[in-house]
Amino acid sequence: MELGLSKNYSDCNLVEWTLYEQVAVAAMDCQSLDVAKDCVNVLQKKFPESKRVGRLEAMLLEAKGSWGEAEKAYSSLLEDNPFDQVVHKRRVALVKAQGNLSGAIDLLNKYLETFMADHDAWRELAEIYISLQMYKQAAFCYEELILSQPTVPLYHLAYADVRNLFISSILSQPAVPWIIVSSCFSK
Repeated sequence: MELGLSKNYSDCNLVEWTLYEQVAVAAMDCQSLDVAKDCVNVLQKKFPESKRVGRLEAMLLEAKGSWGEAEKAYSSLLEDNPFDQVVHKRRVALVKAQGNLSGAIDLLNKYLETFMADHDAWRELAEIYISLQMYKQAAFCYEELILSQPTVPLYHLAYADVRNLFISSILSQPAVPWIIVSSCFSK
């Protein structure tokens, strides 16, 4: 009977700390940085060595616009655990928020060397390539997605759209030799 009570108490505590974490992230999204800081401080006192809390601290720096400090914090977290996917993705978001799309491409490509099965990362990379009118590279991203999940129609449609954008961009150039256009369809 005591074990059941202590387990329930433990579950309540777990919910409480998870709630602090969720409120901190929501507060950052709403730019209520004082609320976020208070939640992170409570978690830091309870879990001083937690990497998860360290991630929240880095996210708070990011939300404040302290991008250099946030990058240092993320790099430190990756030194401790190079396989932390969330931290890798936060670094991509950080670089992208600064308008450095080529840096985001580099980080995503490096990330995908390790985590090839991350469909969201492939889609993000494709979207960045499309925004930079790098249609051939975007098509490659969708080809990877189609190979890994051939039954997802969204990937086929997006691939077709990218191929159409690629052809349209070529045809919009003055005096395009038709030999180039025909090479777009061959692999």
